[in-house]
Amino acid sequence: MTIIPMILLTLMQASTLPDSLRDASFSPRIKVVKLDPVSFSASTPLAGNAELARRALTTLQGAQLPALLAARGARMADQPIDPAQEQFGEHLPPAPPASGRYGLFVFVPPWQTSAIPADWIPALDAAGMIIVTGARQGNPESPLGRREPMAILAAWNMMQRYPVDPARVFIAGFSGGSKVALKLALAYPDLFRGALLDAGAYPIGDAALPIPPADLFDRFRQSSRIVLIAGDHDTAREEQAAGSASLRSWCVANVTQHLVMGLGHEPVNRTDFTRALAALAAPPHSPSTSQESCWRRRLAERDAALAEVEKSSASGNVEATRRKLIALDRRYGGLAAPDSAAIAKSLPATPF
Repeated sequence: MTIIPMILLTLMQASTLPDSLRDASFSPRIKVVKLDPVSFSASTPLAGNAELARRALTTLQGAQLPALLAARGARMADQPIDPAQEQFGEHLPPAPPASGRYGLFVFVPPWQTSAIPADWIPALDAAGMIIVTGARQGNPESPLGRREPMAILAAWNMMQRYPVDPARVFIAGFSGGSKVALKLALAYPDLFRGALLDAGAYPIGDAALPIPPADLFDRFRQSSRIVLIAGDHDTAREEQAAGSASLRSWCVANVTQHLVMGLGHEPVNRTDFTRALAALAAPPHSPSTSQESCWRRRLAERDAALAEVEKSSASGNVEATRRKLIALDRRYGGLAAPDSAAIAKSLPATPF
């Protein structure tokens, strides 16, 4: 039996960026600093294919994986990435923080080297934050097959190596890396307590960025800090605004957005980055009354959509049920489980 090292390519389309939101080119003037090389050898179930599928795919996409693999005489490997074969980079502050516990800043780049914008390092040093990133983690790579597990492995290994405060573990990115960072923040709120998105984002709640299982999304909605920052001359400004609007429409409590005047598609400077980092590190506030009302409306909408699918299923109209079930799954993802999975099992075995 063949072992597939990553999620089947037929399902990878669910984890790649929509064509309309592909990354814009960035200026060659950007100054980056390559971090000190660091090697890791340990894996974690958090970065395993099964867990990535559970968190980062829709319920129906994840549920059909075993059957699709079996039909090809294959099975999925436990891990998509062997950290011992990869290159990572780290940077530690000149002195440990007074508390004795570092913060951790995991960076997803759009480029292929383990480098970070040079202007950001002084602010991260002052905040007592370790920086870690990976090589060959840029825009040409598969998000689900490589970029996401690389970031998870980087975070997990650094937390085993250094005294890190779990409440100050953040994921960040620039440009296309920001889109991956948002996906990781959404799917892994128990690991990444927030995300700093510089010049890149896209809406949540569709096949490209599905809603994770209910317990994870509830944690994300209530306590994850999401900071979006971009230049007013940035080609990615509109898509980032759409991402911010989507987060608010999904009742996410701690969303901060800042527009930098006169800046194009480049990383923000030290001053604006320091401001964004402070917003990221601030304690999260509880959802407001209006945000909780928003959430009740969302759940009512989900229940109504699920009732429509159940009604169609009861009528015996298989094709209509399938169409409505696919729409439900793409829109609500893990929030529609386990009901969506149960209805899918009652239908003829055709890929969704």
